[in-house]
Amino acid sequence: MHQSDIQHSKNSLREKLERLFTMRGGAATALNSPHAKIDLTIRPVYFDVLKALGDPHLHLPPVIHVAGTNGKGSVIAMMRAMFEAHDLKIHQYTSPHLIKFNERIVLAGREINDDELELLIDEVLAVQNIDQLTFFEATTALAFLAFSRVPADVVLLETGLGGRLDCTNIVPKPAVSAITKIGLDHTEFLGSTLPLIAFEKAGIMKENVPCIVMKQSSAGVMDVFEKRAQDLPCPLLIADYSSARDGALVSAASLQGAHQRQNALVAHEAVLCFQKQHDFGYDREKAMSGLAKARWPARLQKLTRGQKDLLIPKCGVVWLDGGHNEDAAKALAAQIKSWKAQSADTPLSVTLIAGLMRKKDIKGFLNPFLPEIDRLIAIGMPDERDAYNAPDLAAAMACITDMPVETVDDVAQLPALFCRPDEVVLIAGSFYLAGRVLSYLKF
Repeated sequence: MHQSDIQHSKNSLREKLERLFTMRGGAATALNSPHAKIDLTIRPVYFDVLKALGDPHLHLPPVIHVAGTNGKGSVIAMMRAMFEAHDLKIHQYTSPHLIKFNERIVLAGREINDDELELLIDEVLAVQNIDQLTFFEATTALAFLAFSRVPADVVLLETGLGGRLDCTNIVPKPAVSAITKIGLDHTEFLGSTLPLIAFEKAGIMKENVPCIVMKQSSAGVMDVFEKRAQDLPCPLLIADYSSARDGALVSAASLQGAHQRQNALVAHEAVLCFQKQHDFGYDREKAMSGLAKARWPARLQKLTRGQKDLLIPKCGVVWLDGGHNEDAAKALAAQIKSWKAQSADTPLSVTLIAGLMRKKDIKGFLNPFLPEIDRLIAIGMPDERDAYNAPDLAAAMACITDMPVETVDDVAQLPALFCRPDEVVLIAGSFYLAGRVLSYLKF
């Protein structure tokens, strides 16, 4: 449990969230690590709890199930925007949250309110054997319960870790499944190679359920998906942005970065697949309008002038991203390179402010940035027990680069930094850090 996970303005709700977040299910096993703290299996006790709640996972609107290492939330945000442009009502389950737990559950197009959430937590916590569940099992059951009771047209369902043994992977037959970019993350649970991780993600693929898979750079990863599709069998559609049939549409996506064009393509192809099964009157112009309005905080989010001035008052532009692994860093570094190319006449000075959790690969995260940045600052996240403090992170970074590494203890100290007007600042490395920034700015 991280301190930011349970923060909430309503005290009674905060106390109940704390109970959820301390759940470990009495197990400490995982796919590949005897030391992991999460039981990454689909366990009988989980089904027992669901049965006591009326098997809500069997009474949902049509589901689109999304797995992948990076981009899951962005794909879901863009699908939601396209569906809502067609006046469809959307349920949405994503993680992690940035500021408060309510963000994880969207009911028919609106974030679940405190009263609804507290009543659902009370109902789930009252079930026999609930303490044998993990946090994610309990909250997924809670989300299924909410979705089964409120009418909607589509459920957008994001996996937690992996896919094959993820507790979201119990919906018998989704309408569509989608798999985004595969990268090295959570290797202690999912395996140390891309094909092993892809195998776990491919577990959401179901017999005769169409699956949209982002074109992967690793042939071994694509082999895993193609074999799984053949064995089931299931229709497999490879979303390849380099040969997209409607590049102009996906280029309308409001989310920043070349990687978001790829995510937009996966989202659009999934919407088209859904249209074939559940004709909702798809209209290309509405889809484009939806993509242009999609919002997903802390994914290359540009902070506006007033908000930015509260944070770093003397710099040019501030961007915020929750990217925390090597693939995310590569995508962000590519975007920095693009910014520099676009402003060749007025060279940019780029500062990276990075904060990371201790379990993350610092070298894998930092190396892609080094050719593109001019200044590096390590930031701490006080009260987050699994986060690096600024001095320790700076020391670890100093073993990777000769670039001087400055330190700042927490977000509240950022205004004291001196930044030039031509300086572009990117804050990245953790969704917990992004949440602290947004909370500090009172989003």
